[in-house]
Amino acid sequence: LLHNWQAIWIRFQLLEGNVTDAEQWLLQEAPDENNTFSIWEHYCYVTKILVYLALEKYQEALYVLEMLQPYEVDYHRKLDLIENLCLQAAALSRLDKTEDALNRLGEALSLAQFYQYSRVFADQGDIIYRLLLQYTKKKRLEKPMQQFLQQILEESKKYASFYPQYLTS
Repeated sequence: LLHNWQAIWIRFQLLEGNVTDAEQWLLQEAPDENNTFSIWEHYCYVTKILVYLALEKYQEALYVLEMLQPYEVDYHRKLDLIENLCLQAAALSRLDKTEDALNRLGEALSLAQFYQYSRVFADQGDIIYRLLLQYTKKKRLEKPMQQFLQQILEESKKYASFYPQYLTS
C-alpha cells in the first residue's frame, strides 16, 4: 500500500512539473518490471510510465506499456487498456510516429466511446489534447464519435490549462 501512496505523490509532483522528485522515485522506489513483474503493482507501473514520458524516455515508456497490455486485455481491464493506448499514443507521437500514435488513439477512442469514458483522456492533459486535435483533422468520424470527441477535447483542454507543466517537454 505504501508503494501506491508514493506513486500518487509522484503523480502530484508531475502535475506541477516537478520531475526531480519523480526521477528520484524512478531510481530508488519504482518497481522493476524486469526483475519481478507483478500486476498488483499496476498503479506504480503506470506512474513509472508517466515519469518516463516526463523525462522524455519514450522507448522505456513503450516497453512497460507493452508489458502491461496483455494483462489489461486478458483480465478485461477496459479503463486501464484505454489509458495504456493513450499513453502509447503519447509516446509514439513524441517519437515522431504520428500515424502509429493516431491509430493507438483511435483504438482507445473506440473502446472509450462504448463506455463513455472521457476522463481517462482528459487526465493526460496537453499531450493528448494535441493528439486529439490531429485525430479530428485526419480522420473521418461519424456523428456520435464527433460528439464524444468534442466532449473529450473540452475536458482535455481544461485539464491542460489547470496543469500546464504536466508531461511537457
